[in-house]
Amino acid sequence: MDPQPFADRLESRERVVLSADAVGYSRLMAADALHTVRTLKAHCAVMSEHIVAHRGHVVDQVGDNLLADFERADDAVACASAIQHRLVEANAALREDRRLHFRIGIHRGPVMVEEGRIYGDTVNIAARLEALAAPGGVVLSEDVLAGHPGAAALASEFEGERWLKNIPKAVRMHRLLLGTEIAVARSVGRRALSDRPGVAVLRFENRSADPDQEYLADGVAEDLITRLAALTAMRVITRASSFRYRENPPNFVRIGHELGVRYIVDGSVRRAGQRVRLTVRLTEVARGEQIWTEHYDRDLGDIFALQDEASRSIAASMHPELIRSETQRAVRKARENLDAWECILRGSWHLGRYSKEQYQQARECLVRAISLDAESVGARSLLAFGTHTALLNGWVADPAEATEEITRLARQAVSLDPRDADAQVTLGIAYLASQEIDRALAAWKYATELDPNAARAHAWLGGTLAVHGSPDAALEHVEAAIQLSPRDPALWLFLDDGAYAHFVGRRYREAIHWAERSLEQRGERPRPYAVLAASHGLLDEEDPARSAARELLRLAPDFSARNPGRLLSHDADPSVATRLAQGLARAGIQE
Repeated sequence: MDPQPFADRLESRERVVLSADAVGYSRLMAADALHTVRTLKAHCAVMSEHIVAHRGHVVDQVGDNLLADFERADDAVACASAIQHRLVEANAALREDRRLHFRIGIHRGPVMVEEGRIYGDTVNIAARLEALAAPGGVVLSEDVLAGHPGAAALASEFEGERWLKNIPKAVRMHRLLLGTEIAVARSVGRRALSDRPGVAVLRFENRSADPDQEYLADGVAEDLITRLAALTAMRVITRASSFRYRENPPNFVRIGHELGVRYIVDGSVRRAGQRVRLTVRLTEVARGEQIWTEHYDRDLGDIFALQDEASRSIAASMHPELIRSETQRAVRKARENLDAWECILRGSWHLGRYSKEQYQQARECLVRAISLDAESVGARSLLAFGTHTALLNGWVADPAEATEEITRLARQAVSLDPRDADAQVTLGIAYLASQEIDRALAAWKYATELDPNAARAHAWLGGTLAVHGSPDAALEHVEAAIQLSPRDPALWLFLDDGAYAHFVGRRYREAIHWAERSLEQRGERPRPYAVLAASHGLLDEEDPARSAARELLRLAPDFSARNPGRLLSHDADPSVATRLAQGLARAGIQE
């Protein structure tokens, strides 16, 4: 054994690291292992040849991943471009179902070197950037461009700043404009639709007589791309690719196959006087079917404010439709054929059915998602949420064990990505489960700072503030959640929290209105009937109070005015318990 300590053998150097990874490798191996291995070896030989020719060094090759380093940024970039063009040619000679495509990421920075191997954040960032590239594409950090003598003449497009998993600083990233991504998408054809779900936003059509409205049309579409890209579940095509299509009407099926996306957004802008109408459509490529459309009428006013408000509103309304469509696809598939993303969607669907049996099925899906993707923040967050719901409803055998699991999942999610808003929401749920209310509120507030559109964070804030005696602040957050996600599958829960906040604030008529809206969204739940019965009772409205009480006792036979259990918590303010008991007693519910 080498007596020299490992740390003493490390040497720090500035290097440019290239990470390449095959797309859909596991799926191809399952279909035809022999030919997939042959293709992989041949493609890796091509890549190694180009790396050596560009004065680079192959550091490691494990499975379908290849890692290389270079002294010069221009060598690494030229090598990546040459590799992708050469692989397009190599794949063209293969049967479509045997083609293997690669993504490439490049980053420049310090690495620790030991006996030919390299370590450190520079390697991790290159790998994270590779995962963000399109099949056949190359994504590189701005640090690479800073070290590239010909960067000004390089055909690349800025992709924005991204917070990458386990990386403490945001990384400014750029995409090389090689044309190979589109060539790969064309060659993949319909198989591209089964990869990570993607959406392309086409250039909006200006239907106004005023040519100046072209700026508004483009501005709304560009802002919409940015906002949808922030919703990390979806892969959003950059404007450089999607704005190339100017045909009217667009051929959605062909465009979708060329860009490798499942969904396409298109729209139009029409001005009449000082009013502007925006029309937006969402089309599913596979069926060529329009699955969502909306009109937005706005005063022209400040053009930039209009552009920002419109794109925010469109993204908030469209995202639930995208998730709903993806969920329906996942539910239709056999469970053993689901990938990690589809397992998460199906798990969410089962949780939404809200029963002990459905929770168990959701749990199976989410545990499988984690086994398929060990770094999935979403699966851990959703499993923690589901376990908390099961804990509240008495569906778990050991409450202490369930609480421990919620905390473990939350900490894992935050460790994987501390700036993921969903992870922070999950951490707040863990604090709530262990009755650390102040820390829970702090986690949810931080989630809204990380993502101002985090509707669920606002909803948790609202529900908890209502229970703990701050009804006005609670309603601000509940209303924010509804505004941000007006078609959210959990809208009934947002309305529940709003109804209870109004009850706590002694606004009984408003509490009745919100409880009725909640039941319209989702009936057969005792909590809104408890608010209805107590509110009508305190307003001396006997008939509707007793009607609500009958429904409440039908759904929750053990409910009593003095022991409402977990349906309505009021520990923070004893006066709420007194009013609740009075109202329920007037509705005919015995103490």
